[in-house]
Amino acid sequence: MPLASLILAAALAATPAPSELSPEDAIAAIDRDGDAMIDWEEARNYAIRRFHALDVNGNGVLDAAEFPAGTDRLEGGLDGQAYQDAALARFEAVDGDRDGRISAAEIRAFRSRDPR
Repeated sequence: MPLASLILAAALAATPAPSELSPEDAIAAIDRDGDAMIDWEEARNYAIRRFHALDVNGNGVLDAAEFPAGTDRLEGGLDGQAYQDAALARFEAVDGDRDGRISAAEIRAFRSRDPR
């Protein structure tokens, strides 16, 4: 893996998950087009980057030791597609108005319903 990719992976793995950030900071961490919203493409790309950052041994599966603190560890691990599927399910749960974009207000509303 090129040095720049290794540095990015280390930074993403050390960065708090969006669920640990304020809604505005979570959006800033993921929003690439600067519209202060997260669309599915931005969320998916972030999930892919985060998965690879967490997959320290590079085997394409998050093993028990690689799961972020505070998350459920699945027997047998979690592969990249399952990680993206989980990200999509969460995206859809947060997107309250179903417009395909997540706002800070929607993050706040989701967190008030599901504080974990």
